[in-house]
Amino acid sequence: MYNEIVYASDEESIEFEPSEAEGYGGVGGPSKWRMWATSALLALLTFFVFSDQSIVAPNLTAIAREFGMTDQERDWKLGGILSMLFFIVGGPASLLAGYLADTVGRRILLIMVFTAMGGVPCVCTFFVKNFAQILATRTFAGFSMGGALPILFSLLGDLFPSSHRTYVGGAFALVSSTGQGVGLFIAGITGAKLGWRYVFLFVGIPMIVVAIATWLLVPEPEKGAADGRGPSRAEPEDRGRSRAPMLSIFRVLTNNLIYLQATFGCLPWGVMFAFMTDYLAQDVGLGVVKATTVATSFSVGYAIGVLLNSIIGQKLQNWKPSLMGLMIGSSSIVGIFPTVFIIYSDAAKIPMWILQALACVGGCILSAPGSILPSILINANKPSTRGSAAAAYNLFNDVGKGLGPIFGSLLIERKRSLFLTILQKIHSVLIIAPPEHLWMFLCFFTLPPTVTGSRRSALILSFSAWLPCGLILLGLMYSYPRDLETAKVEKVATELRDHGT
Repeated sequence: MYNEIVYASDEESIEFEPSEAEGYGGVGGPSKWRMWATSALLALLTFFVFSDQSIVAPNLTAIAREFGMTDQERDWKLGGILSMLFFIVGGPASLLAGYLADTVGRRILLIMVFTAMGGVPCVCTFFVKNFAQILATRTFAGFSMGGALPILFSLLGDLFPSSHRTYVGGAFALVSSTGQGVGLFIAGITGAKLGWRYVFLFVGIPMIVVAIATWLLVPEPEKGAADGRGPSRAEPEDRGRSRAPMLSIFRVLTNNLIYLQATFGCLPWGVMFAFMTDYLAQDVGLGVVKATTVATSFSVGYAIGVLLNSIIGQKLQNWKPSLMGLMIGSSSIVGIFPTVFIIYSDAAKIPMWILQALACVGGCILSAPGSILPSILINANKPSTRGSAAAAYNLFNDVGKGLGPIFGSLLIERKRSLFLTILQKIHSVLIIAPPEHLWMFLCFFTLPPTVTGSRRSALILSFSAWLPCGLILLGLMYSYPRDLETAKVEKVATELRDHGT
């Protein structure tokens, strides 16, 4: 299978150089077009899966009014519970899908099943009559998204070699952000003209069609082919080890840093998906259409950033991988400022083009982790554990995104006096307590009067979670080069065993 063993003069490790066919999922030469056709269909499937993610957000108030909810019930039930369940159920789905992706050969069938499981309840949302029904349909849709992503990561890792994965990861991040932006835009426009229900038909029906087309037309890539590995004598051993995936993936420091930052970094995303569009439309007074254009500008900026970051990231990957951690960590921190400014300022008095420009810039900067982390995760793990590593990544993402809306809802309802009372209770039970005026200062410092007990407070305080996220990502400067080299050595060791040496 391998042409030769190359002893690179500038590296200490030994690498097998796969042929062009093997380097692209084993579909090179006359059949190389299959790889591109496969990528195109998977990209289209990704587009529709992500277009379903935010289609409730622009019409929270319209849905609440139809179901007879107050503003408080709207934020707690639709913005909090509904969004939380949509993401939280994706966690168990990710673990199940990741395990199946590493142990079952028919991943194309798996991704079709999980995607169709999202399309059907999306269509059913058109017919719901009450909150319980929409809660059920959106929960099933979240299960679908959580299951599809680990399988997609596993497939991409077997279609493309490491020298192209950041480009490919960026391309699919672009597709996902475009799908989310298009879904958001369609929801806002159709919600204002046709009502909030029709967007679920426009998204759900194509999702089902594309899922079936992918199952019928896409060939199954060989596991490990893009790393120069095909079916081998070591494969049964790898599959055996993958039956306890959590025992191995958490030994990789890069994985642990990525999982930890996801919990912090996805909190603001969850709050943003749930509240930002409706906040700009209702609380600021921009209206649904203008608020949707601001949110869409954020998605456009995110898409532009994905293109730029994937190109820069791949250059850094091929030159000095440690710089990728510096890039994405600093981007997470810097991206806080334009995003918070939109919320903290009086947006109704700012020209629309400035709001759109700020949203575009914020999305562009904050896109760095989303466009680069998938390729880092794939490169730092061997083929037999990539599905499980991606599943855990998606689990932590979903926990953050799911807790974000609940966190925001609690912030919206929380009163200053309640927070101060809690601090005073803590003060009273401490043996050695700081002066009571310090608790007062902490209360007023963390929850300023101008942003307390409102959607504005939820957004501003939640966006600050990108700071610890960025600091954690800076740790990849140390861990990623080491884990990348370890993954290469493990690959070579497997191939040496296969060759009986």
